[in-house]
Amino acid sequence: MARISRSGQITRPPAEVWRVIADPRTLPEWWPGIERVEGVTRQRFTQLLRSSRGAVVRADFDRSESNEPRSLRWDQRVEGTPFAAVFEQRAIVIELEPAGDGTRVTLTVEQQLRGAARFSPQLNRGGVRRALNGALERLATLAED
Repeated sequence: MARISRSGQITRPPAEVWRVIADPRTLPEWWPGIERVEGVTRQRFTQLLRSSRGAVVRADFDRSESNEPRSLRWDQRVEGTPFAAVFEQRAIVIELEPAGDGTRVTLTVEQQLRGAARFSPQLNRGGVRRALNGALERLATLAED
């Protein structure tokens, strides 16, 4: 299982950052590539992403862990989806730590690649790192508004 993480500092307390990250409806505002979110319940939601070819792609997630206001884990449902060709499993983990007057945010993507993707993991890691960096930058701006 590969873990790709990025961390950053936000000048808001963990409870304020939590209100943003715990609501999947805010994802299009801070996570790159997400156009909208549908079917939001307390335990699941669907992201609608646009592929590099312009097609809309659905990604379904289940909230598998939540420790308010410290950590949150969303597991992507990959079986029976186009993502199953690339991922055995995939999850997004968000951790918040008090840090002075603000919050240290760590975003992690945990993934196990499948098929041919296993032979070139570095190609996938670069895209994940860019997405995590962009998410941290946007989250800092959104949380500070």
